[in-house]
Amino acid sequence: MIRKWEAEHETIIEDGEDIGYLLELATPPAKDQASTGYVETARASLKRLQEQNMSMRSYVETYIEKLLAAKRAHQGQEAESEAAFSRANSITDGL
Repeated sequence: MIRKWEAEHETIIEDGEDIGYLLELATPPAKDQASTGYVETARASLKRLQEQNMSMRSYVETYIEKLLAAKRAHQGQEAESEAAFSRANSITDGL
């Protein structure tokens, strides 16, 4: 599951780069009001999309950190259980 979220994180990063590139390209073809107004609207929309992308990226980064922490905790509990089982086995083997 962690790999899936890491892959999603990479996709979000790539999307963010694409949005940034589109923002750079968004220039009016002429200096008339219609052209500049259209590009300003497009840029505003792209900026909102970029903000959403950054928010999603932050959310996924935090989620991955939590998944990794849970995985480490689970592995630690498994190791403790295995050690306890081994101790119990050695005690019963001596009987």
